[in-house]
Amino acid sequence: PSEDCIPALISNEIDRNSMTQRIHELGMQGKLFQVPAGDVRTYIGASYRKNDYAFRPDSIRERDYIGDTSAGAFASGDIDASVNVKEIYGELLVPLLRDLPAFRSFELELGYRHSKYSTGQKVDTYKALASWEPTSGLRARGGYNRAERAPNIAELFATPSGSAQFASAPTD
Repeated sequence: PSEDCIPALISNEIDRNSMTQRIHELGMQGKLFQVPAGDVRTYIGASYRKNDYAFRPDSIRERDYIGDTSAGAFASGDIDASVNVKEIYGELLVPLLRDLPAFRSFELELGYRHSKYSTGQKVDTYKALASWEPTSGLRARGGYNRAERAPNIAELFATPSGSAQFASAPTD
C-alpha cells in the first residue's frame, strides 16, 4: 500500500457510547389465606424502567463522511434515544398437597405481567409452574410460560450501515 493509504488501514478509531438505566419499583408480598397444605401467598408490584442511550461513532465513520475509512469499517450514525416501560405484575403461590405419601409437597405458582412500552407495544406475559417434592432432597419442577423480549435501543434506533463480503469465484 502507498504511504497515504496506511493511515486508513490502521486508524485508531474510538466510538463513544453511554447508557443510563433508571428503575423505580414498588411491591408487596404476604399471606392471603390458609389452605390445608399451607399458606397461599402473593406478590404484587408495579415498576417503571427507563433506558437512555447515546452512541457517537468515530468521526471517520460518520454516516455523512465521504472519503476513505479504515479497512472493515463502515459508516454509522449517531444515536441519542430513550425507551421506557411501565409494568404491573402479580404472582400467586398455592400449596396443593403436603405431607402425604409421595407428596411431601406439591405447589402451583401462577404469574402475570402487563407491560406498556413507550414504543407503543402492550405485552401480556404469564406463567404457570408446578413443583412436586416426593421426598426430602428430590424435587421436580415444570411449567409453561409466555414471554416476549422487547427490542433494545440499538435495534430500534441504529442507522443503516454497510457491510462487505469477500469470496472467491468457484472454479471448475
